[in-house]
Amino acid sequence: MINTTGIVTVAASGIPVVVNSTNSTGRKISFQNNGVLVGAIGASASNIFIAADTAGVSGFAVSTVASAVNWFQVQPSATGVAVVVAANSATDTNVALYLRSRGSGEVRAGTTADELRITTTAVRSTVPIQFPSYTVATLPAATTAAQMIYVSDETGGAVPAFSDGTNWRRVTDRAIVS
Repeated sequence: MINTTGIVTVAASGIPVVVNSTNSTGRKISFQNNGVLVGAIGASASNIFIAADTAGVSGFAVSTVASAVNWFQVQPSATGVAVVVAANSATDTNVALYLRSRGSGEVRAGTTADELRITTTAVRSTVPIQFPSYTVATLPAATTAAQMIYVSDETGGAVPAFSDGTNWRRVTDRAIVS
């Protein structure tokens, strides 16, 4: 039904609207402003959703895999609260979330493009990296090697420390934290 303001309303059980296109393009529904194309959405055999620009170039695509049970979810937020991008699943307990660049491109995060840069060879930050802080009495188990912490009350003063898989060692002289 189309009302007097041009709004289309479709009500039915199941899937009320089916868009079937006989051409090979992934763009199925176009958006226009006063007759001028401003974008399009659609799907294809390899992408369950595509958003394209006026030239038909995909700006956003969600691909599909057979038997998918894991997905990512974007949760909006109220003022002053972070937006959440999370891995989710219908069946899996532990689901990784990958941000993958192409070729030698970087994954960047922060309020500017250079605050945190991750490549296949390095992690760089233009802001200080803060290690978790512990006292000697509250040190966690050092069972996983290559972890870093900050020990606030170590003999001789506060110091960064690393795990060798058995002990926490001071970065300054490799002595065991005591």
